Amino acid sequence: MPNSFTRILLLFSLLVLLKVSALAQETASADATRKAFLQLIDHPRVPLASVVKVLPNVDGLRQEQFTYATEKTQRVPGILLKQEGNQRRSVVVVLHGTGGTKEGQLSVLKTLASQGFIAIAIDARYHGERQTGTGSTQYVAAMLQTYRTGQEHPFLYDTVWDVLRLIDYLETRPDVDASRIGVIGFSKGGMETYLAAAVDPRIAVAVPMIGVQSFR
Repeated sequence: MPNSFTRILLLFSLLVLLKVSALAQETASADATRKAFLQLIDHPRVPLASVVKVLPNVDGLRQEQFTYATEKTQRVPGILLKQEGNQRRSVVVVLHGTGGTKEGQLSVLKTLASQGFIAIAIDARYHGERQTGTGSTQYVAAMLQTYRTGQEHPFLYDTVWDVLRLIDYLETRPDVDASRIGVIGFSKGGMETYLAAAVDPRIAVAVPMIGVQSFR
């Protein structure tokens, strides 16, 4: 008969094996979920064709406007602030909420850039430069159109795709430390933040602010 120590050792080994098996199942489940979500938001990849314009400094910070392509008919406009110099820096992407714009995030961008980050904001689908008219009328109409036709995903998913392509663009910049890219978002942008981080391991840090909804 095995002694007490042997029984404990066997029990411990069994618990370890069960834990390893459970972790493997969780990993497989997470990988399957990530793959399924990526297929849901995926679009045919087009060349980024990025265009950058340097603007006058703001509060002593270098300011750039840029655009990049995410689809044949979609170009995403963005703002970038950073301290002068070409050394590689960590990046924080700031995602606005419903009805917001990239310009509305300038105070956050200035705070981040003054701390040494490259700070970036983009306009979400049907927001800022990517809308016609005023308010959220076009955005709401696009969501209704999706509900009726299944075309596009203007609420969350299409902008998540834009964020993934933004990271593709950031990886092309010599001043970006691609291993240190973080995203912070507010409300709608908060939801886009955790969805993007769930599907793209290149996002090292995700900070969703008031981004959990019940949709009641």
